[in-house]
Amino acid sequence: MLSSNASTPGTAVAVGPAPPAPSSGSSAGTSNTTSTSTPTSDVLTVRPDRPGATGTGDGVPVQVSLATQSVRGVLAVPVTALLALAGGGYGVEIVTGSGADRLVGVQTGIYAGGQVAITGPGIAAGVKVVVAQ
Repeated sequence: MLSSNASTPGTAVAVGPAPPAPSSGSSAGTSNTTSTSTPTSDVLTVRPDRPGATGTGDGVPVQVSLATQSVRGVLAVPVTALLALAGGGYGVEIVTGSGADRLVGVQTGIYAGGQVAITGPGIAAGVKVVVAQ
């Protein structure tokens, strides 16, 4: 997120050590450099997908969100729909056509934003899942 509260996607193109701080106190012919111990940090270089959306500031603080995994076309439910099974693993309660609930074992996938991808028998688009309140 930019300082203007706008956001724009981008791609991380480099990670490396921060550049050294400029030395101070040099004068005619002599060097009077003070060295202090500071924690090191890395610099993340991001190339915005839409450079015009970032403005023209240089060295402006921004908030960066990184996606470490990404999948498409998954069926996801709220994490609160997961039930721990006695034999291990997870299940969800699905609502059948007659309105009754049925427990189904599922395999979990990626978690993000309070949602979890699931697969299992009877799990398909449009299936209603019971969610804890």
